[in-house]
Amino acid sequence: MQLKNMNGEEFVKKILAGERDFSGIELKHFCLSEYEGFDALQGYLREQGEKNNLQKNPIILNSSNLEGLIATGLYLPFVMALGTNFYRANFKRAVLSGADFCEAGFSEANFSEASLERAILSEANLFRANLYKANLFRANLCFTYLFGADLQLANLSKADLYKANLSKADLQEANLLQANLSGASLIGASLAKACLKEADLSLTDLNSAIIFEADLSEANLEEADFFGSNLFRANLYKANLFRTELSHANLSLANLSEADISKANLTRTNFSEADLRNIKNLESTFNLDKAIFYNTIVTENEKNIIEKYLKPATFFIVKDQFSNENL
Repeated sequence: MQLKNMNGEEFVKKILAGERDFSGIELKHFCLSEYEGFDALQGYLREQGEKNNLQKNPIILNSSNLEGLIATGLYLPFVMALGTNFYRANFKRAVLSGADFCEAGFSEANFSEASLERAILSEANLFRANLYKANLFRANLCFTYLFGADLQLANLSKADLYKANLSKADLQEANLLQANLSGASLIGASLAKACLKEADLSLTDLNSAIIFEADLSEANLEEADFFGSNLFRANLYKANLFRTELSHANLSLANLSEADISKANLTRTNFSEADLRNIKNLESTFNLDKAIFYNTIVTENEKNIIEKYLKPATFFIVKDQFSNENL
């Protein structure tokens, strides 16, 4: 598809004249937020938004190239930009709620403090994008590529991140309450102090992730992979850990009380000073005898189960002094 070149002035004038469909345009490196007609455009769009006209008749930018667009603070809810290129665009503090960005390209784009609640970003490319403090409440991020993205303090509560790629992403202190992360990749991601309460992380790959002091209470972690992850002081109260891979994970000082750990792999799992009181199905786990326990908090029931499975290691073979049998 051949794109139609358009300059910024023409673009703004056409919107103000009531035009809506800008599919297939090329408007690269336009500094919209510093354009002299930006305030008039903002006023017009807000007026249209108050009348619900932007939802009924949205601005359409499908299959366009808006690389390097600078649109800080832009008010443009319900915009449609399917498959559009926004490489290194700046939407800092923009209002883009309800937008449809399916399969759009946002590599290294800036969405810090932007409002993207209920936006559709499925299969979009947000490689190393800045989403610091962005509001993504109930956003659709299924199959979205977020490798290395900055999502610190972002609101992703009830967001759908099914099979999203969040490897190496920074989600420190992010709100993922009741979010769907089933099948997602979070390899090497940072989720320190994040809220994952009641989230679905079934079949999620969290290999070598940093999850210390995160809240995973009542989360579904069925068949998730936490190999080598750091869950220091994490809260896993009442979490579902059925068939979860916890080998070489650090769960020291973590709270696993009333969690269901059935058939989890505990090879070299560190439970030092962790709270395992009333943990469920401990006896059905794999390699319990290879887990690490030190000052672990348990009831008499857990103590009896662990002691039953722990086998004293053979460190020495004691023999008499050197004798002829050694010759």
